[in-house]
Amino acid sequence: PGFSNSSELTSKLGLSPNISAAAFSALEQENTMAYLQFYNLFGLLWTGQFLLSLRFLVIAGTASSWYFARNQKECVERDIPYFKAEDEASPCCGFCSCGIFRTLWCLSCHRTFRFHTGSAAFAAFIVAVIAMVRLVVAYIQKKLEQTKASNNTILRAVLCYIQYCLAIVDCLVRMISRTAFVFVAIKGHSFVPATGKALSFILGNVGTFGLLN
Repeated sequence: PGFSNSSELTSKLGLSPNISAAAFSALEQENTMAYLQFYNLFGLLWTGQFLLSLRFLVIAGTASSWYFARNQKECVERDIPYFKAEDEASPCCGFCSCGIFRTLWCLSCHRTFRFHTGSAAFAAFIVAVIAMVRLVVAYIQKKLEQTKASNNTILRAVLCYIQYCLAIVDCLVRMISRTAFVFVAIKGHSFVPATGKALSFILGNVGTFGLLN
C-alpha cells in the first residue's frame, strides 16, 4: 500500500524523522541528477549536430556560389540567386582581409548565420532525437546483459532489431538533411520545403544515390 507522506512511512518503518528526511532528500537529488544528465547528454548531441549542420551549409553555400557564379544568364533563367565574386582589391567584410577565401566563403558564412541557423537547428534536433533513442536502446541492451534476462533470446533479438531499424532511419535522415541543405544553400528555402525538394530529387535519382551512398 502507498503512503500519503514521508511522516507516515517513517512511523510505519520505525525511523526517526531526521533519517527519513535525509533519505528522501537524497532520493530526490538522485532523480534530479539523472534528469540533468539526460538533459545534458541530449544538449551535447544537439549542439554537436548543430555545428555539423552549420559547417555543411557553409560548404554547400560556398560551392554553389562558385558554381553558379560562372553563368549569370543561367542563374536568372533558373531563378537561382547570382553571387558575384567581389573585387580582390576590397575586403569582404570588416573583420578580415583574407585573400583567396574572402569572397565566396565569407559570403556563405554571412548567409548561413543570418538566414539559415533555424534550418540547421531543426535538422540537428531531428538527428539528435534519433541518436538519443539509439543511446537509450543501447543502454537497455547493456543493462540486460547484466541480468538474468540476458538469456531471453526473443528480447535480445527484438532490441537488436530496433537498433538496426534506428540505424537505418538515422542514415536516411542524415542523407536527406544533407541534400536538403544543398537546396537551402542554393535557393534559400527553409528546411521543410527544402526537404520536400530533396526527397523528390533523391527519388528521381535513386540509382545514383544508391551508388554514391
